[in-house]
Amino acid sequence: MKAKRSKVFKPIMLSLAVSGLMYSAVLPQARASDLDIYRQAVLGKATLVLMLDTSGSMGTGWINEDFPGACGTVYSENSNASPNYVRRYCLQGGVKRYDRISRLQDALFQLMDDVSVKNATVMGLGQFSSQSAANGQSLSADGRSGKIMVPARALDATQRQAIKNAVASLVASGGTPTAHAYAEAAAYMMGTNT
Repeated sequence: MKAKRSKVFKPIMLSLAVSGLMYSAVLPQARASDLDIYRQAVLGKATLVLMLDTSGSMGTGWINEDFPGACGTVYSENSNASPNYVRRYCLQGGVKRYDRISRLQDALFQLMDDVSVKNATVMGLGQFSSQSAANGQSLSADGRSGKIMVPARALDATQRQAIKNAVASLVASGGTPTAHAYAEAAAYMMGTNT
């Protein structure tokens, strides 16, 4: 035998339904299609601060991580750039396999020499793990902080050279304080420091 269901009026359910309809009619509808996201870039003033990893994992001890079996003997060569920096590598099947810091330096020198990067671009440079004191005196990497090396300015010839000078001086050493470095970059963008 089937049990009879009693039909009991439940005002709470009716109240919730009516409230939902009222709020949906009152609140403005905000909708975006996928096409709204993919718009052509609009010219504006953006400030770029590149925060570079100069921790120990950027050095020669990690070449085998990127190129398994590449490293036996570590070689070095001059970059022949201005200013010069030392590039370190291992040979694998006659191919030079550079450490991460050398590849980073090569890429940034190429970026600074690229004429398609407009002079109006505002760019600065920071690094972690910090390797120098506020007065520019070289220290060993502290493994716990990041710092701004080149303040953000329009990328004219003077700024490009300042970035190249800073990049040429980079040495892979110390820990990887990523959170501290990002905090320093964010603080710099807000006009302060950590």
